[in-house]
Amino acid sequence: MRVLKVMTKEKGWKKVLCAEDIPLIRGLLAAKMPVKEIAKKFLVSNNTIYRIALGETWSHIKEVAK
Repeated sequence: MRVLKVMTKEKGWKKVLCAEDIPLIRGLLAAKMPVKEIAKKFLVSNNTIYRIALGETWSHIKEVAK
């Protein structure tokens, strides 16, 4: 997992996901890991993980880590 951060006006630094993180997240979702735990592990919001799971974001990345 690579750590990328961007500066925001309100809260300082915010974690940004990489393309390499998406198969890992999908693999954890397939293994029934709770969304809250995945979000905490990757330093993103629960909503970000839900949107990946539903294919609303990162849909161009097709593979799933096993």
